[in-house]
Amino acid sequence: MKEFERNRHVEGHLVKKTMICEDIAVFEITLGEKLMMKPGQFVMLWIPDFGERPFSPTRCGKDIEVAVKKRGQFTKKIFDLEIGSYVGVRGPYGNGFSLNGVKKACVVGGGIGIAALVNLTESLKAAGAHIDIIYSAKKCENMVFLDRLKRNARVIAIEEEKCDKTIAALTNLAKEKKYDCVYCCGPEPFMAEISEFCKKAHIRAQFSLERKMKCAVGVCGSCATANGLVCVKGPVFSGKDFEKYLAFKLDTSKQLSSTSCPCKTRHQGTCT
Repeated sequence: MKEFERNRHVEGHLVKKTMICEDIAVFEITLGEKLMMKPGQFVMLWIPDFGERPFSPTRCGKDIEVAVKKRGQFTKKIFDLEIGSYVGVRGPYGNGFSLNGVKKACVVGGGIGIAALVNLTESLKAAGAHIDIIYSAKKCENMVFLDRLKRNARVIAIEEEKCDKTIAALTNLAKEKKYDCVYCCGPEPFMAEISEFCKKAHIRAQFSLERKMKCAVGVCGSCATANGLVCVKGPVFSGKDFEKYLAFKLDTSKQLSSTSCPCKTRHQGTCT
């Protein structure tokens, strides 16, 4: 019965749209019933007669919130929706972040990847943890949820088109504090950098990995990798398991300089 409840669509309506910049917006949806989920889990958002895609809500309950970056046909369709439009939500799916034993945490977000970390930050704060946040984006004016994040943690906002400043900030913080865990979400090259740092520094880490998901229940295979289905095994992975699911592979034989970045060939020189 619980499995059926999770896989049916809960009716909802779009009640608010807040534009952050030309291609990023936050959408508030009122549901017919409460949606409860763990930080790091995701839901499938359905637009009638169009399809559905996965999102990590930044707020759950009867009123949920999703941050969307316009980058494909589905997200363009969301931006075109009018207030009051009917949508459906099913879930939650996947495994969430583990907070066990974490008293000191560093949360690292790249671009719109910060959306998967907002609920996590609030849950860590509620559990009594001390939190530092490194938030990297191409432009500071494109950052979302900054005020909300600052209420729960110390936030270091970094404007950059490469990974260098983020790694430098994490390096300096890790020298001062002994983190129990680093939590990260962002583009794969960005997360590959964080993963490599944490591995060398012997810091426990968890990563939220994005993949194209059409079913969320391990049937369609759209999120398949050589090591398994991301919708079933993830989207949150430990540092050790995360590397098995990466499509991007960091060239660790070359040390990054201030003018180089592993993202250059895939993301036009930017991690965010």
